[in-house]
Amino acid sequence: MKQVLLSLGLSLFSISLLAQDAALVLFSENGEMFTVLLNGEKQNEAPMSRVRCVDLNQEFYQVKIDFDDALLLDFNANFAVDQGMETTAIVKQNKKGKFVLRMFGSSPLSNVSVEPVAEYVPLEPSAEVNVIEEATEDVSTGTVIKISETGSDISQGGIDIEMNVPGFDLKIKMDIPDEDLEMNSSYSEEISSSSSIDSRMSLPAEDEVTQQPIAVPGYNGPTGCDWPAEDTDIDKAIESIEGKSFEDSKMTLAKQIAKNKCLTADQVMKVMMTFDFEASKLDFAKYAYDFTYDQGNYYVVNDAFGFELSMDELNDYLESR
Repeated sequence: MKQVLLSLGLSLFSISLLAQDAALVLFSENGEMFTVLLNGEKQNEAPMSRVRCVDLNQEFYQVKIDFDDALLLDFNANFAVDQGMETTAIVKQNKKGKFVLRMFGSSPLSNVSVEPVAEYVPLEPSAEVNVIEEATEDVSTGTVIKISETGSDISQGGIDIEMNVPGFDLKIKMDIPDEDLEMNSSYSEEISSSSSIDSRMSLPAEDEVTQQPIAVPGYNGPTGCDWPAEDTDIDKAIESIEGKSFEDSKMTLAKQIAKNKCLTADQVMKVMMTFDFEASKLDFAKYAYDFTYDQGNYYVVNDAFGFELSMDELNDYLESR
């Protein structure tokens, strides 16, 4: 029973770590008042010059900026956000005087405090109450897990599990009566054994919670970012880019993806193929170089160009850096 309770507690803890949404902050460069709609849902009741959208659980959103000033032209844009991050974007006019949405910055969301409780009404306890308490600490992560057991016997008591993790405050209280459980010497020895407690209460390894992307096999040259994104993620992003009708909107979304997702040279080439104009392909190739994992393989992006002049200009740009 105790092992089942610990497994339930650790499962709740793992879920709480993964269930982090994203936030998006939009503000106007010159103080224009506007209303934000994400995927058609209004985010602020009254027009504001700065709007914070929270609890975002998708990666890509269609953003509509509805200006309060009737003389200003409303516009739509696709925008990407990262889970667990607060992304900031600016509403501004481009060189042609058209309002656009541009990435401004991002930062991790503040740590949240989660306190899931699974509580059952126990049988009425006797006057005599005993407390058995053990704690263990993972020095590598700073995690402290404490288990307490109360009652004159197990059938009248309860089990409290408390896990203190840096950045989180997680407490689980379980008062579960079970007339079939009896306190005996072998059960007491199991509770007091630190090695047994450690084996049952160890937190999942980091690679069990988040899957790390895989680096380019066999590549050991210069890198522009830590780890490349999965091809499946980039394929979804490319579908979103291809869904845009205007070249300017495609470029905005493509640069957002490059900045927030570490790409491979091959993935950069695939994104370039979504553009209709040679100048757009060249512009993106120059921008994406800093966000490419295998920079030594960047020659593969030349396959996306239709003219050798573009290849020469990109090569001159890279050599001048």
